[in-house]
Amino acid sequence: MIEVLLFLLLSLFLLYLEFYLTSGLLAGIAAITYIVSIVFLVKAGFGFLEVFLFVLVSLALAAGTVLLAMRRIRQSADSNTFYLDTTQEGFVGASANTSLIGKSGITQTDLGPSGFAEIEGHRVQVVSSGPYIERGENVTVLFARGAYLVVQKQKG
Repeated sequence: MIEVLLFLLLSLFLLYLEFYLTSGLLAGIAAITYIVSIVFLVKAGFGFLEVFLFVLVSLALAAGTVLLAMRRIRQSADSNTFYLDTTQEGFVGASANTSLIGKSGITQTDLGPSGFAEIEGHRVQVVSSGPYIERGENVTVLFARGAYLVVQKQKG
């Protein structure tokens, strides 16, 4: 009977460690030791009701072990973490200069439909809202979309 309890405690301990050394290996070994504890229990001559109660109690202990590990990790997260201390914003995509909306400029490349234009002294990536625009044409900025400005050829 002592080996049943030892294997059960070993499986619970390995389950707890799995939360800190996440590889899946410890969880697999914990499952094997848990099954071995049930096998020892059956070999010791215990009946179906005793084995069933053992499984229920041990599953409750496993759930408690998981909750304990999660609570412990959550409590130690502030002082024991591998994340940076500063707030991080994550990936920020490029954005177009929206102050150029409504301004006029000259294309530096052919726009078929994308290319570059000079608008108020800034070389910016632009996309034509209509047909092909040749280099050196006057354009007006309609709006910004992502990292580029949408332009149209000036009339006249």
